[in-house]
Amino acid sequence: MRIVKTMAAMLTVGFISTICITCILAFFGPAPAFDDTSDAVTRLHTSGEIGNSGHWANTHCGYYKAFGATSISCSVNVAGETYGVPSLHNELEFVQTLPEWARAKLSEPLGSTTANWRWLLDSRGWPLRALSCTALQEKGQPWIIRCGFGIRMSPDRPVFVPLRPIWQGLAMNTLLYALASIAVYELMSRVIQASRFRRGRCPRCRYDLRFEYRTGCSECGWRCMVSAD
Repeated sequence: MRIVKTMAAMLTVGFISTICITCILAFFGPAPAFDDTSDAVTRLHTSGEIGNSGHWANTHCGYYKAFGATSISCSVNVAGETYGVPSLHNELEFVQTLPEWARAKLSEPLGSTTANWRWLLDSRGWPLRALSCTALQEKGQPWIIRCGFGIRMSPDRPVFVPLRPIWQGLAMNTLLYALASIAVYELMSRVIQASRFRRGRCPRCRYDLRFEYRTGCSECGWRCMVSAD
């Protein structure tokens, strides 16, 4: 039972650490990029008619990676009124470069009913991305954010705090930080016990043994069973 409680506590610490680190990366990490082709891992530029509407759309998309952050941004300009834009899911060369968790977000039309808009998928977390959010901005309008909230909402470099779980990354980061917390706990325990031992105290409860370790500790029972044998 004690082992179960310890593991549950460590997993809780790992989960809280994952959320805190993800939020820190959102607040202080790099802002999502738009139309910054020099920093893009992969880029997409398409121009063509939207269905049989007679309207043409210019689409610019970029896939950006930085420490603790991944973002996919799209800017669409349409010549004339339109009623949506095509899905990017058909752009296989671009989509295949994206992480698996991000591909499902491109399987549906991304646009609005206006002629000019920007769309963003932003994710944060380290070492894996753990939380994400999407945001849509029509020309001249504020950002509409889903599964997150915005901070420092500048027109060119807005910053979002994502809240939608990326389950695989969230689980792996939680496990990693849980294992790290166990390692830190064990290391600190050994350092503390060694310090007590050097001062003639019980390593477990700090009772002053006056360097008489052979009989163990009468307060907590440390080494008492060994000495009795």
